[in-house]
Amino acid sequence: MLDCRSVIAELGNYLDEDCAAEMRRHLEAHFEHCRSCRVLVDSTRKTIRLVTDSQSFEIPVDLSAKIMAKIRGSSD
Repeated sequence: MLDCRSVIAELGNYLDEDCAAEMRRHLEAHFEHCRSCRVLVDSTRKTIRLVTDSQSFEIPVDLSAKIMAKIRGSSD
């Protein structure tokens, strides 16, 4: 059985339906027994759906700068 770290490493492939059938079975078996990973996959699916279903929008420049600073790890 897979551990949570392995599940996280394969999560993108699983959600994109781009993993081998055997890996998919291992992941789904893990989800049956691991509430944390089940919540992770469910919330990730919902986030993807929200982002892809929503229309494009502009965020304020100052908010964009703050987000980019956090991504880069600086405190600008």
